[in-house]
Amino acid sequence: MGKFKNIKRIVFNAILLQALQMWALPVSAADTTVVFTDYLPAITEETNAESGFQHPGIGLNKKLLDNVRNKVRNKIEPWNTYFNAMLESSAASVSVTSSNQSSLDTSKPGTYAFNSQGVNSKFISDALKAYTQAILYYVTGNETYRSNAMHIIRIWSQMDPDQYEYFADACIHTGIPLNRMTIAAEILRYTSCETQALEWTSDDTDNFINHLINPVIETFQSDQNQFMNQHNYTVLGAMSGYLFADNLEGYEKTVEWFTVNATANDQGYSGSIKQLFRYIDTEAEIGQKVSDGTLVEGHVQHVEMGRDQAHAGGDLTNSVILSRMLLAQGTKVDPVNGTVSTAANAVGPYEFLEDRILAAADYFWQYMLGYDTAWTKVAYSIASDETVKDTYNYISPSYRGRFNTANFWDLYSYYTYVKGEDVAKKAPYYYEAFTKKLPSNFYYEGSLNINWNNVDGGGDFWLYLPDEAEEDAALFLGKEQTSPYIIEIEDRYTAFDENSCTKSDEDGTSYVRLTATKGGSKIALLNASTSNKTVGFMIRTNGTAMLEMSPGINDTLVIPDTSNEWRYVAYTMDDNQSLGDILYLKVIGNATTVDLDFLNVNAGALLTPPTFTAGDTEVKLIAYKDSLIRFDFTATDSSSSDSIIYEGYDIPDLSELNTDSGCFTWTPTKAGTYSFVIAASDKTTVTANNVTITVANDRSLAVQEATALYDSDKIYVEASLKNYQTEYSNTIALMESDSDEEFSQQLQKLYTAANNLELVTPLLESDKSIDYPDIVESSTFSTSITNMVDGNPGTGVSYLFAPSKYHILDFGPDYKVSATGFGFQSNIFADRLAGSAVFGSNDKTTWTRLTPELTAFTQDFQTLDVADEYKNFSYRYIKIQLLNNYPDVIHNSTQNLFELSEFRIYGQRYEIGNKIESVSIGSDQSVSSKVSLGDTIKLTIKATEAIQNLSVQIQGQDAIVSSEDNIHWLAEAVMGDVPTGEVSFSIDYEKADGSKGNTVYQTTDDSYLFLVDGSKLLDVNLLASVTASDVQWPGTGLSADKVGYLIFDGDITTYGDLNTSSGSYYTIDFKEGKSVDLSEIVLMPRAGYDTRLNGLIIQGSNDNETWTNLTNKVTDAQEGIWYDIQYDDLLKHESYRYIRIYNDASWNGNVSEVEFYGDYNKE
Repeated sequence: MGKFKNIKRIVFNAILLQALQMWALPVSAADTTVVFTDYLPAITEETNAESGFQHPGIGLNKKLLDNVRNKVRNKIEPWNTYFNAMLESSAASVSVTSSNQSSLDTSKPGTYAFNSQGVNSKFISDALKAYTQAILYYVTGNETYRSNAMHIIRIWSQMDPDQYEYFADACIHTGIPLNRMTIAAEILRYTSCETQALEWTSDDTDNFINHLINPVIETFQSDQNQFMNQHNYTVLGAMSGYLFADNLEGYEKTVEWFTVNATANDQGYSGSIKQLFRYIDTEAEIGQKVSDGTLVEGHVQHVEMGRDQAHAGGDLTNSVILSRMLLAQGTKVDPVNGTVSTAANAVGPYEFLEDRILAAADYFWQYMLGYDTAWTKVAYSIASDETVKDTYNYISPSYRGRFNTANFWDLYSYYTYVKGEDVAKKAPYYYEAFTKKLPSNFYYEGSLNINWNNVDGGGDFWLYLPDEAEEDAALFLGKEQTSPYIIEIEDRYTAFDENSCTKSDEDGTSYVRLTATKGGSKIALLNASTSNKTVGFMIRTNGTAMLEMSPGINDTLVIPDTSNEWRYVAYTMDDNQSLGDILYLKVIGNATTVDLDFLNVNAGALLTPPTFTAGDTEVKLIAYKDSLIRFDFTATDSSSSDSIIYEGYDIPDLSELNTDSGCFTWTPTKAGTYSFVIAASDKTTVTANNVTITVANDRSLAVQEATALYDSDKIYVEASLKNYQTEYSNTIALMESDSDEEFSQQLQKLYTAANNLELVTPLLESDKSIDYPDIVESSTFSTSITNMVDGNPGTGVSYLFAPSKYHILDFGPDYKVSATGFGFQSNIFADRLAGSAVFGSNDKTTWTRLTPELTAFTQDFQTLDVADEYKNFSYRYIKIQLLNNYPDVIHNSTQNLFELSEFRIYGQRYEIGNKIESVSIGSDQSVSSKVSLGDTIKLTIKATEAIQNLSVQIQGQDAIVSSEDNIHWLAEAVMGDVPTGEVSFSIDYEKADGSKGNTVYQTTDDSYLFLVDGSKLLDVNLLASVTASDVQWPGTGLSADKVGYLIFDGDITTYGDLNTSSGSYYTIDFKEGKSVDLSEIVLMPRAGYDTRLNGLIIQGSNDNETWTNLTNKVTDAQEGIWYDIQYDDLLKHESYRYIRIYNDASWNGNVSEVEFYGDYNKE
């Protein structure tokens, strides 16, 4: 595929910016006047005699808190703006409550156990609320805030230390909330109040330490061997707890874990300053010693940027949060070992390893801003003998350009006001990003984001600004956004040459001005991600130009001459295109001035451009000298009240365009190629197409030109080839025609047919594998399919698209593919592809393994050969599946995830001459696509032409077939003693010439039926009671003894939805003296949340305490498809009084319908 696929249509909208602002949604600031009181809480500073710690001092100390209060109460910037932005958070409400308080007694926890992500989500929420309320109390003196914060902390101070249990990712997601909770407690502990009941007591200290801090650290944050980002989350949580508890030993330990972490098992992925922000002077090679790599020029490299930029940005934010604590305590460290030190050469956290954190931040922003950034292959896992186990081979493009989670702006104020250094010179890329920072509350993908609420922390950086920042207030404030959909390009872009700059008009409109050049003038638009498909640029030009857009879009847009007026240019992306966090815009032309004001990511709802009846792609015409060419550029408009006017730009001399009808005429007098633009305007929007006319000297040469694209050695799709051959014959028949107009019209048909020739097997230029993204009927790669052939190992498809560890390509009912081999490449985690094989199928049920070998454990591109006996076989479906799980490099454990970045097919596609146009399955007795034994199933079949001897089997039974015209067919079968489950069928037939057609196994309209034995259905509503483990979400719905019946009501539009995520369940009690023997279980996932069913198991019990697993975990649940667990799939065939539907994953009890089949037993 070419880098830029085609020149798309362009749309201009004459709506002025002022009109746009009529619908723009402003960011409102809360009225803060009501929250202030005259009372000013006093801070009692304390230095602990044993630890030497300064209190308050978990980052925020008295000096900083007093400064914030003074600035906010006097409405001084930038604190005033950030404070008001914080008030937009729900955590700032005067009526907040604890997410973990009991509904029966609000002074008690709802749960005393800290053992799941569900509980942790409450911890995250409450930590933010407690932190926010404590800040508000100190600033305003309003004791309502203190009461709220004390209540939350006292709830969590009652947790049961014996009920703490590690859960997935606990080390990551408990660090920030513990930091916030301890800062809140520190403020409350050392501040005065007027109400005795709200005073902090020694019991509060003991309970907070013993019931929260210590068990959180011991259970979740005591391991120094976490992976990179996960490590520094762990350290910042533990360090916060140790400071509050005056645990000097623990504090000094975490300081060293933060700086060097010398005793970590794997120095490759340690999240310390030294290893994460690594000084690189050798290129790492797997299997070699670290020191034996190829020498390179020494430089600082942020290692986790090899993973993705979201994690990398989090590393820097975490490093700043950790540094705040060291600074508040006046802690310095050994300049090499990173241990706490009072020696003369000891340094602070920012100075450690020669300003290593700032160097990493500068490197990070160099890449994030769009600049070319050198990357040296670096070890991310190193054995104890310093042998490299695996490497990051390239810098990851994931999240490049995103500002959302970048919250390490403390570096600017520290180096400017404490060190007295010029940050613009010392760290120019960091400084550039600092000047382009987001406002505290900002829009992203159409939604309002409140930075204070950021679960990854850092949105509180303004609390740490020193008094001197008042003089530079404007520099610390990001430009406010006035609309969810308008992205001001000038606010966040990177200029790469002198051909672009920011300008302003007299009316205050600011914009980016680019001067088009032949090589292209380029900028990078940042933080502009949207899921919308139509976007609109507001532009102003004095000539025409071309606008290249990449990555994600990878296309070129024609920029017209707007005569120095502001106009919209809109672009609509297809399913495989996307606008991510960075978009390079390259303007190509001959010194044209192009002004870019903003990008409207909601243009699809505003712009209704005229549509050319000839299509929206480039128009290519053919002609010959001295003959009239006529073309109709008529356009339609979705608004019946609009009239359309047509215009031409740079049209050939002596040509005419009827401005009312769009009719173009021209009699060329000279051979050559002529390019111009035709536009259709309804006076509000303009749609324009590129036009290219190739003019030959005579008819014969014109025919040669028109047929130049045809290659007799290539195999074309039959329909496109027949069309071409027909038009060629018609053209030759008119070669001697006296009518130039008649011949010209036919010539154009031939030229169009030649341009529309389709290769049966399009190939990639890079390796001659099949270029399949545009020719498959469907695939589980979804919109990531183009990543599979883009040659970029940094792109790929997420494991979320392969819950059952496979991907399927469907080449459709008219084609099959044969292969001699396949190519693969993993992402940075080689274990997620290693151990995979490729299969072929024609019915999507029976699969043939094509590759005897499995993919190897490597990040390098690799190939597998197809077994010789299958190289001549062709298949409709190709499947790549993970068969053997390899342990990962990081934890030496299997992650059971399937991902890849490249997948190539070496082979060819075939047309199979399919004569079946459509197939649909149904039944008059079906309910929610479900039928029972004894019901009649019908197949409705339509052929493209008359066929004969059609035979059909449905669920293994011969069907009765009938047809009146041999084109429209009906096949019917009554379901007798046949297997239950998804209904399968096969259709065989002969073509009109007597040859056998390919067997058809699939419907063409996605219709489907599921067969059950209705006589075995257990009526749960009649026979049993259903009790859920929790009430209906969000806690105010149906009770636990009622919500469970929603999954047995026979209605797939209702569903269970519980207030607890992980580990929730439904218990079905068939009552005393009764039991069931299950023979089959049928499940329907909740619509829109089908993957939540994955992991579900069915259990049996006779005492409601000891549970036996009756099934394996559900895998590959699909929306709208019944999930079937048949008799042979059951692990036990015994009688049980109680049946439990359980899932330890995050599922919230989400299942739409459950049906049990089997025998009901009475004593």
